[in-house]
Order: sequence, then C-alpha cells, then structure tokens
Amino acid sequence: MTKNLLNTSLTSTRKLVHVKHVESDEMQEALAHTQRLERDKEWLAEQRLFLQSRLKTQADTLMPRDFLHLFPEVELISLQRRFHDRELDCEAFINALLCTFRHQQLDDRDVIPICETMFNIIDTDGSGGVNWEEFTTYLLNSYNAIQLKNNSDVQPWRSCGAIALPKNLRTCTLHCMGAHQFLAIGTTSSPRTHHLLKLKISPSQVTQHSFLQSALPLNGVAYLPSFAHIAVTTDDRYLTFYDDTAAVHNRWWLPLNLGLLKWHPNRNLLLAASANTGDLFGVTPAATKQSLPDLVFRTVLHKGPVTGIALLGTTLIATCSLDHNAKLFDLQTTQALATLGPAKHRHQQGLLSIAFSQEHNLLATGGYESAPRLWMPIQGVDQFITCLSDYDTPHQHPIRAVQFI
Repeated sequence: MTKNLLNTSLTSTRKLVHVKHVESDEMQEALAHTQRLERDKEWLAEQRLFLQSRLKTQADTLMPRDFLHLFPEVELISLQRRFHDRELDCEAFINALLCTFRHQQLDDRDVIPICETMFNIIDTDGSGGVNWEEFTTYLLNSYNAIQLKNNSDVQPWRSCGAIALPKNLRTCTLHCMGAHQFLAIGTTSSPRTHHLLKLKISPSQVTQHSFLQSALPLNGVAYLPSFAHIAVTTDDRYLTFYDDTAAVHNRWWLPLNLGLLKWHPNRNLLLAASANTGDLFGVTPAATKQSLPDLVFRTVLHKGPVTGIALLGTTLIATCSLDHNAKLFDLQTTQALATLGPAKHRHQQGLLSIAFSQEHNLLATGGYESAPRLWMPIQGVDQFITCLSDYDTPHQHPIRAVQFI
C-alpha cells in the first residue's frame, strides 16, 4: 500500500510539473506575441510620422500644375456649380477652390498662394475675372501636357503595337468581348460639349464611334453586357439606357443627381450612387421600351458621395466614400454589415477608390491621404491590415485609383 501511495504521489507531481511547464510555455508565447504586436505598432507609428513630415515638405513646394491632380470628376462637378455661368474675381476663385477641397484638409496658407498664381495664369486677357470656359480650357491643356510627359516616361511591359486613343478620354471602362477583342466606353469633355465614345479595340486598330453628345456633364457611364445597353447619368437627374444604335431604350427620372455607376453581372443589377449624398440605389434595367426599370433598393449608406464600389461575390459589395469610410454591404438583405476598421485605423481624409482581390481575399482603399490601405473583408474584428507607404518615395498626390494585378 505504501508503494502504491508513493507511485500515485510521484505521478501527481509529474502531472503538476508538466501543467506548470505548459502554462509557462503558453505565457512566454503570449508575451512574445504581445511584444511583436507592440514593435509592429511602434514601427507603423514611426512610418506614419515620417510620411507626414515628407508630405509636409512636399506641400511647401507645390506648384499650380501639381494642383491638377486634386481634380477628380466628383470635385469638378461641385466646382462647376460655383461658377454659375459667370466670371469669378480672384477672391471668389480662391474661395471656390477652398470649398471644393474641403475633404482634403489642406492648409489654407499653402493653398492660397497657389490659387493666386493659377488665377493669374488663367486670366490671360487681364480682365480680372475667370469664367468656367477659361478654367476648363486651362485644365484640359495642362492635363494634355502632363499626359504627354508621363507617356514619354513610361516603358511598356510588353509591346503589342501602339494604338492611338482619343485625347482627354476619361471615365473609361474596358470590357472583354472575346479573344483579343475589347469594347471601351469612355467620355471626353470640352468646355461646352461632352461626348460618349464607344471604341472597338483589336490588336491592330481602334474603331471609334461618337455615341452621344450632351451639353450636360456625363457623371457616370456603365456598359450592361447582359442587355447590350449603355447606362448614362447626367446633371438633369435622369438615368438613361441606350441600345447599340444610340437610341434611347429607357429613361428614368430620380429626385437627385446620380454619379458613379457599377454593373453587377451575377445579379443583373445596376448599382448607382448619388453624386452629392451617400445614397446607393440598386436598379434592374427594363427588358422592353414600354416598361420602366425596377428599383430593387435605396439606402443611405454613407454621409458623403460614394466614390467607389467593389464586387466581393454574388451578394456582398464594398463601398468607399468622401466621408473617409469604407463599408461592407449585403445586397440580399440590403443592410450595411460593417465599417472597415476602428476609428484609429480608418482614413482621415476622403476616399476615391476601392478594389478587391478574389485570389487573396483582400480589399485596398485609396484617396486623398496619399497612402493606400489593405483590409480583410470580414465582420466582427479589426479588418485593418496595413498602410502601404514608401519611406523613400511616398506618393505626392491623392490616390485616384487602386487595383490588384
């Protein structure tokens, strides 16, 4: 009996020692993990401070031509309304630009001298005023000059033959129509006329069709392959569907102007965002001319205009907005599922683009902060992964588009 008691005691002691050893290993592993997280946080904090100081240094040397990169379409539409078909003097011109750039949190002391220089450049006749036509002519000429310089600096990854596209082609979307055949839908703008172009692209040539002319700005364009239609939104609050012959298939009036359009091929659903508010619409195009499009849903998703939509699958999408936030939205329940990241990890300025990688299950967002971010598109946790920035060559201007390749 004494021997059995001794064996039982030794076994219990061994188990106790083993449990304490396991607990000690777990505590050490948890401590090491916490230390790694702290080091990562310190590194990210140092990186942010370094990037801020670099951007501040670059902001001190901004030139008027650099200001051109701050004019995405959503800001140009807002700025055009401030001209009201009249000339602006220097003070009114500066105030209009400052109001337009309210989402970018720029320092007025840096911006005002640049605006004054820009005003003097545009006011070539010395009248003391600048109208919308003079301003847009200056922008187009400057964009062309910058684009020519950029094209001369870029070397193609693979040479497939040079194809000349129209100048000032904007809001362009590209659709694959088969082997080596593509369809491009884009817009070009002049001070008084806005054109919608349809381009059939092959390895040897581009066939261009002037599909539509409009006196109003074309806020959004989307190609609907299931219907062979092109959807267009303009400042008259109409969503118009055109067929292949440029004939109007349907027109749908809404109580507010629409901006961004995104076609969801898996659901045959057109996603349309308001140009001025955070409203998001889901629309099913009409099959016949006698019927109207069906409004599947309308929801107020953001506090500012929606500037980007990414498709995450059949029922899930991700959106970004000028309200600094990116959100996950369920098309089945028409409910917002989550806002990406806690407040400390979110963007501090407006967003302009969002993209999804199905291969890696990652979201990327970019905007006025000049540093894109990576996210995990899931609920219930901190989705933030990292802020993509470069110590040596940080972006000097807003991130207008992000894309996985």
